[in-house]
Amino acid sequence: NELQGGRDLFLHCNSADEDLGVQHLHPLGNFSWSFKINFFRTTLFHCSFQWEFVMHRFDIYTTKRDSYRCFICTWVVREDGPCLSFDKGECSLE
Repeated sequence: NELQGGRDLFLHCNSADEDLGVQHLHPLGNFSWSFKINFFRTTLFHCSFQWEFVMHRFDIYTTKRDSYRCFICTWVVREDGPCLSFDKGECSLE
């Protein structure tokens, strides 16, 4: 949770097979989980992010987009949405 102003973040992530439940993250808090890509390589996790009166929904993991760019994918949530974080502090919104 990298929201400015010390705001809490609520997130809810799920796939077709697994619901990870609602998580409440305080500033700089984090949440992690692991999974295996399905046989058909169609694994998809999406998350809803909410703080105050703002809500975002994002495909946080799709096999086609993510299976080769990160083994451990680290996302941060900012005001403009989730951002895939790379080692050098760079982020990608896609």
